[in-house]
Amino acid sequence: MELVINPNKSDIATGQITLQTTAPADVKPAVPAILAVILNEGSKNKNYEQFYKDVNKSGITLKFDSSFRSINATFEALAQDTGYTLDLIKEVFMQPRFNESSLKYAKNLVKEAILNLDETAADSALKEMFPNLNEYATKEEILQSIDTTTLADIEGFFNYIKTNAMAKGIITAPTDKIPNLEQTITSKLSVGLDNYKTFNTESFKSFEPIAQNKILTKAEQRNQADIIQYYKFKTNHNPKDHATFALLNTILGGGPSSRLFEDLREKQKLAYRVESNIDFVGNTGVMALSIKTTTDNPLENIQQFDNVEKSLNGFKKHVDLIKTQPVSQEELDAAKLRVKTQILNSLESSGAQTLVLNSAKDNNMGIAAVNENIKLIDQVTPQDILNAANYIFNSNSITSILASQKTLDNIKLS
Repeated sequence: MELVINPNKSDIATGQITLQTTAPADVKPAVPAILAVILNEGSKNKNYEQFYKDVNKSGITLKFDSSFRSINATFEALAQDTGYTLDLIKEVFMQPRFNESSLKYAKNLVKEAILNLDETAADSALKEMFPNLNEYATKEEILQSIDTTTLADIEGFFNYIKTNAMAKGIITAPTDKIPNLEQTITSKLSVGLDNYKTFNTESFKSFEPIAQNKILTKAEQRNQADIIQYYKFKTNHNPKDHATFALLNTILGGGPSSRLFEDLREKQKLAYRVESNIDFVGNTGVMALSIKTTTDNPLENIQQFDNVEKSLNGFKKHVDLIKTQPVSQEELDAAKLRVKTQILNSLESSGAQTLVLNSAKDNNMGIAAVNENIKLIDQVTPQDILNAANYIFNSNSITSILASQKTLDNIKLS
């Protein structure tokens, strides 16, 4: 196990223990969510009440989660309870509560949660972009898979993670204040969680270019049109590139001083919220521009169907501008300040430090990522932003629009 112990000066310890694979598992869409519920139901020999009796009495917060690539446990506890908490995590990781009763409960809980999810324009677009990744399955596909998921499916997925996983532990705790605490943490995690692969930052191959521009539409009665436009690009997770991408996103639509916000919200009054976001799926970068704009509100007698066209024209205008005209040094410096402030603000609490360090372990620079990122941000030039914009936006896009039928009937899309 790759272990990072981050000293703090409080009386609280926080931590995250993760078993993570490089490539996502090829399992039914509902399986990771069902496993996550089961992991929180106790262990093989202790039901929920028995497992959490002393946990709750000690004021320990303990949560297990699962994705297509990982299982993890996150905790917060009094520092003197760190060893006991790590024992509980190992108990679940080594002997989860796999039985038909837990499966039935988990399936019902996941089904209820999925049924209560509101559909978004992003759902169909992500499915279109990543058709072979079940983590982007549609709501209907997830619901269908719940009914067919068996205990063997859950156990098979759990065993896939454990067989192929790399293990990492990030603990923030007052090791300088409490004698032998560091030794306790090390010894607890060296037994039972020590036979895993060496942790690395390799990303799985997910990139396939968007073959042609595509617009997806779906009718649903709603006052606002939900619009999102995606661009895909290949990344090798170069740290300097990612610092540049973060600044590009901040300038374009990453906050209240961004270009999309100032124009589409403040000037054109098209929406309360408009933004851009950047994310990564394996070796694929994803840039998203999104807005929710009122088009069809019968109760207030509002019909502004052309807000869809205005929004898409606004996206195009600012994509073209950032591709063709270098940003000013003043605008870039303001973006640098915002990004660096966000990074530093994310380190204020012990829990936040643990989460940041956990993410940093996935970075090519390891736990030095935070300090190194700040240095790299300062090195980015207007030409770097221009180059990044052309790299991302000189490609096809997928646009998804979820709106009322009247809205869709009264807009022209090219």
